[in-house]
Amino acid sequence: LSKDDKLLFKGFYNKMNAHLSNAQYESFSAAYPEVFPRLSYLERRVESVSGIKNVSYDCCINSCAAYTGGLTNLEACPHCNAPRFKPDGKPVRQYQYLPLIPQLQGQYANAERAALLSSYRARQDPHSLEMTDVFQGKIYRELRKRYIFVNDQTLKTRYFDAPQDIAMGLSTDGFGPFK
Repeated sequence: LSKDDKLLFKGFYNKMNAHLSNAQYESFSAAYPEVFPRLSYLERRVESVSGIKNVSYDCCINSCAAYTGGLTNLEACPHCNAPRFKPDGKPVRQYQYLPLIPQLQGQYANAERAALLSSYRARQDPHSLEMTDVFQGKIYRELRKRYIFVNDQTLKTRYFDAPQDIAMGLSTDGFGPFK
């Protein structure tokens, strides 16, 4: 990455980390354009370098529902009846999604990162008195002993047998599926 891109991406990271809304970021951009480029430029540059395209989905203002699947054509939330659109036809609220598969491909495309990901779990001490990582936990250790069961069949491999196997967590920041 160029020095300019590193600075640009640091700004993008800080926007996300500080949970700044687009309007808040744009107010900085208007006041200090030499330091804070337009958000549209910033997003296009991140997309261009990473190869990962952000996907937007309409959602309820109260985080009750995302208008996907069977809810795609609804005009109001099926739970709280809040309108989906403003009078001008724009969505009341959207959430941004970075598709998972391209992110994982990007992680493994870098040889140094792929080596770290493939060896990380093996370096965790399951007998440590202090738990510092999920890979030291009871559930992970129990899964390692079990054979994978899928579609009513038991496979010949155990969970997390291969160094390339991935364990993931899910964060639903801003969306409450169990409200």
